[in-house]
Order: sequence, then structure tokens, then C-alpha cells
Amino acid sequence: LRVSIPKNDPSVDMITLYFGNDGKYAYFKEKLCGSPNPSSFTYTVYLDKPIGGFTDFRLVYTSGKCQLEKWNGETWEKVQDIYVTVVDDELTFKVPLQSLKNPDLKQDAKVWFINYDGHNNYDKILDRAPNIGEYFISKDKW
Repeated sequence: LRVSIPKNDPSVDMITLYFGNDGKYAYFKEKLCGSPNPSSFTYTVYLDKPIGGFTDFRLVYTSGKCQLEKWNGETWEKVQDIYVTVVDDELTFKVPLQSLKNPDLKQDAKVWFINYDGHNNYDKILDRAPNIGEYFISKDKW
């Protein structure tokens, strides 16, 4: 996955994205133009899993919040805290694979990354990858 779109702030400008798993955890990594700044921005990864027309999960990193949330049809509900690591200009979400069962683990998924302006804010998108549509993760990759 690769994105290279100039943005106003290097802390939200995504240049490379990665997905992987080690059999126990799923990893979603953003390489940014600058160091992440969770006190000013909200970093998210959305997953439509299984593919079905609306978003099922999102991973959220902002000041005071590193969590997996699930859409209940009306609002986002916290499922659990997750691990987020920051090393220089890279941000990695680490979530247990078992937490992404809906109801099964081995399902195709659509994924997109969105970085928002503001702490714990989901109104103003500053960068999105891909720009339109979603990335695809095959059920064989889970």
C-alpha cells in the first residue's frame, strides 16, 4: 500500500502503509512524513470485516485513547484497549486477531486509513488512504 499526497502537516501525511500478522496479532502501520502528534490529531484504521456495506471496526489512536471500537449500527462502542507504538515517523496499531472475529476470523476485509484534525475528533479529514475506495485484505492473509 503506498500513498504520497502532500498535506499541510507532516504529522498526518501518510507515505507508506503496511499490514501483517504474526498468528496472534494484526499490525497496521503508517509511515508518516513527520512524527505522529496524538494531542493534535486522531489516527484511525477502519475495517469492513466481513465485507458487508458498513464499517465493522476501527482502530483509534489519539491523546488518551488507543482502542478497538465496533460499530453497533448507530454508534461506535469500545471493544478493548490496543497497543500503539510510535518510533520516529512510524505509527503501528497492534490488535489481537481474535478481537477482529465477526463472527469468524478468516474473512475478506476492506481497509482504509484516515487521519483527522483534532484530538478525539472525526469531522475534518486531513489525509485518507486510499484517496477513494478501500484496500483489500484477502481472508487468506488473516
